[in-house]
Amino acid sequence: MHLQVWRKVTEAWREGYTLKPWSRNPMERLYHDYFYFHFYNLPTPKHRNGCYICYQVEGTKNHSRMPLLRGVFENQGLRKLHDAGVHVAIMSYYEFKHCLNDFVFHQGRSFCPWNDLNKNSKNLSNTLEDILRNQED
Repeated sequence: MHLQVWRKVTEAWREGYTLKPWSRNPMERLYHDYFYFHFYNLPTPKHRNGCYICYQVEGTKNHSRMPLLRGVFENQGLRKLHDAGVHVAIMSYYEFKHCLNDFVFHQGRSFCPWNDLNKNSKNLSNTLEDILRNQED
């Protein structure tokens, strides 16, 4: 990620971040049950007020790609991140599987997809496009 873009992302994160006594931000990993509760991609989720972004910044060292920084952000403004140059997208099956493997204390358990995951991902992708397109809302 270009340094100027990363600075904008950091600035956007700081503006939207509110400290919670029980939370570190960014977190290193999520708990398994927490992942399934908050990441279950329902069109209209109940009792889910948070937004979690799993991220990994990659760079090169000795001509090989390697992760430089990774973690989980909570409740960051999607539009601010998008405006700062971050690619924002709804997760599909493969992203959920990758997220569980790399960002969740899964204790060896594999990703178990839920019903309508692909359908909900497509519908939520359309909703996200509308949100990012309609900046004046």
